[in-house]
Amino acid sequence: MHTFFSTLPSFWLKPALEILEHLTIYSNVYFGYYPKLDLRGVHFPRLRTLALGKYAFVHDSQLDWILSHRDTLTELYLDDCTILWAVAPSNKERTYLGEDSYTTHPNLVGRGYATYDTRWHHYFQSFHELRHLRHFRYGHSEYWRGNTIPFERETEIIIGMHEESYLTFSDSYAQELSYDYGAWLRMKWEEGGPLPWIEEDQTSLEELLAKIGQRYVIDEATEHQIDLARELRRPRAAVTPIDE
Repeated sequence: MHTFFSTLPSFWLKPALEILEHLTIYSNVYFGYYPKLDLRGVHFPRLRTLALGKYAFVHDSQLDWILSHRDTLTELYLDDCTILWAVAPSNKERTYLGEDSYTTHPNLVGRGYATYDTRWHHYFQSFHELRHLRHFRYGHSEYWRGNTIPFERETEIIIGMHEESYLTFSDSYAQELSYDYGAWLRMKWEEGGPLPWIEEDQTSLEELLAKIGQRYVIDEATEHQIDLARELRRPRAAVTPIDE
């Protein structure tokens, strides 16, 4: 999987730079940060539709790459995509972030540690720069089941914040790929209650939809999805071992 994503830009995408109008990249595991997918070296002057499924954002350059297509992009779909707000990799050289992006932590011997402060409402506000955007969906497809990928079902994404809007990352346990926001794996929760910015995220999402003239109805399934996001808790500022 690392080989595929590392060669995707040069081998598959660069030959189509001048003609590509629709790009869909989905995976049954989170990617972007680890496995690393770095799209900074490719730009599609005719890109109209972009759909990403289980893409993990961890640096503003990923947002900037989307915004670089502001002159052509008319449709944007972010299905089950996440913001990684704390990462603790042992295999730093295979991640999206450069070596100098990591600090050390006394409870993370042999691993790097980094945090990311940009939130989804910052992303949604930035998407106002996509002046030709006519259709936008951020949320979760109900067709993610096991290894099943809802490929080409991006128009059916349930729009709204979801329970994997924010995740943390650790690749411990013999390089096992682990994404988690809870208390039972690598990052512990605070007792401070739910994430304070989820409501601002949802409001900014609705403001973006209103700006582009897209009708948005919060039905029962949508409300349930947003409620799950409201239950997300903040991990401790410092990472602590699970057996502490």
